[in-house]
Amino acid sequence: MQAGFPRALARMLALFGILACAAACTTVRPPAPPAPVLQADRPEPLPPEIKPLTVEQAEQVGR
Repeated sequence: MQAGFPRALARMLALFGILACAAACTTVRPPAPPAPVLQADRPEPLPPEIKPLTVEQAEQVGR
């Protein structure tokens, strides 16, 4: 066995350790799941027997 073998092994392990740390720091997180699509808030349609107020009636209610 050569005298420089332990030193070369230590250098190689140090290099692999640095590479492992760099790889651990740069791992990509999985993307977040997409948010559910929300429909715009729409009022429910009035039943046929209910008629909407006229402008004059709405103004009277607002007083």
